Amino acid sequence: MSRLSRFAFWLTCVAACRPTPGPSVTTPAATGVVAEAAPGERAGPAGAPEGKREVVETTVFHLHKFLQRIGVERDTYTRDGAGELEAKASFGFQDRGSQVTLAASFRLGPDGAPRDYQAWGKTSRMSSIDERVLVEADGSFMHSRVGEAPVRGKPSGAYVVASGYAPLLAQDLLLRAWVARGRPTTMTLLPAATVTIESRGKQEHEVEGKRVTLEHVSVRGLVWGREDAWLDDAGRLVAVVTRDAEFDHFEAAREGFVALLPELVSRAGADGVAWLSEIGQAAVRGPTGVVALVGADLIDGTGRPRCATRWSSTTATRSSPRGRARRRRSRPAHRRSTSPAARSCPACGTCTRTCSRSSKAPRIWRPASPPCATSATSSSS
Repeated sequence: MSRLSRFAFWLTCVAACRPTPGPSVTTPAATGVVAEAAPGERAGPAGAPEGKREVVETTVFHLHKFLQRIGVERDTYTRDGAGELEAKASFGFQDRGSQVTLAASFRLGPDGAPRDYQAWGKTSRMSSIDERVLVEADGSFMHSRVGEAPVRGKPSGAYVVASGYAPLLAQDLLLRAWVARGRPTTMTLLPAATVTIESRGKQEHEVEGKRVTLEHVSVRGLVWGREDAWLDDAGRLVAVVTRDAEFDHFEAAREGFVALLPELVSRAGADGVAWLSEIGQAAVRGPTGVVALVGADLIDGTGRPRCATRWSSTTATRSSPRGRARRRRSRPAHRRSTSPAARSCPACGTCTRTCSRSSKAPRIWRPASPPCATSATSSSS
């Protein structure tokens, strides 16, 4: 048999062995629309009835570190025939020569509550994740992570699911749930955490020649410390300023809002300082009544010259109206030892102090004409 005849025979055998094609499956177009599955087949997770799947929303976030663009995340929301929503995220960026990629999938019930969450991949150059949270029909959940034993529990109330700063899809769904549930102060974060969300006001911004209003919110309990996020009028995530798994500055903005990132980072810093002032004022108000300071150093923050007060043995029982502690009066000279030992002033380190000890009296500290107290005494007189 010639070489050409053998080749023709091989083509005939391949054509004879090719399986008969089944019903075709139409994939959604880029604009997003309907995909028909073959009869008896399921395109989604087991148990989810399929028939008509529709891509209802596609979102793109641009990822940054220190305001330098490093990657992108694409989120797709698909609704099936049973009314459940499936959201998928493809997250990736390049950091110092390393590729960081992450994928995540959410399945939300008709009420918007998460039923199934999975995430696998890398969240930084040095950290990986592979976990799943599955909510059962009775409201309990099972959390499984590679290398750890599964954990079961049951949330006490409304809950959200997220693994940290990434993917942005988890943060978007978390904040949408916060808006839909009436903006509660705290929410349960599965598997075992609590997230605190606070509105920090609304500001107007100019985007592509148009004025838009964004709501600034702070989120605590999701990452280390406090992060800032901005929502549009529909309650969807627009931008976030936070820290990633390496504690680097991390920023992300939805497509069309990237130009706002420098301004939003500046606002996040200013709001962080204002927030520290707020919690500082709350600490100043503190408890009322008698406060005992035991085993602590009393620091004068009034701005007076150093060593302006007399150094003596002190028992701080309560604070006076002027903020100074009441001090025990020094013992008379005839009760003190006649052989004092020179010491240095612990405030300035230059004045000399005398230490005297008596068998019947406690240890008493008094200044031996410290120069730093002379000016204060003369000015007060």
